Amino acid sequence: MENLTINGITYTMTATDSKAITGIGYDRTSETLCIVFKYAQDKAYIYSNVNYQKNTWLANAESYGSHFHAKIRPFAEKYPFETFAI
Repeated sequence: MENLTINGITYTMTATDSKAITGIGYDRTSETLCIVFKYAQDKAYIYSNVNYQKNTWLANAESYGSHFHAKIRPFAEKYPFETFAI
């Protein structure tokens, strides 16, 4: 998967074998997580306030989709997101 630059931040995207997620990228300085979902491959979702430890847990999860849907998505107040066309 190609790297994505959004709002001046370049995310090194890692392709996944997930049924739900095409790729993930992380910027440690801004603590933002970039996700491209299989159902919306023309959009990048940028989640804020994702600390490095939370990102590491996601990157090492047995299932990216299950981990994301259990630990990040339900907490929109803690991890607000923006959507960007790619």
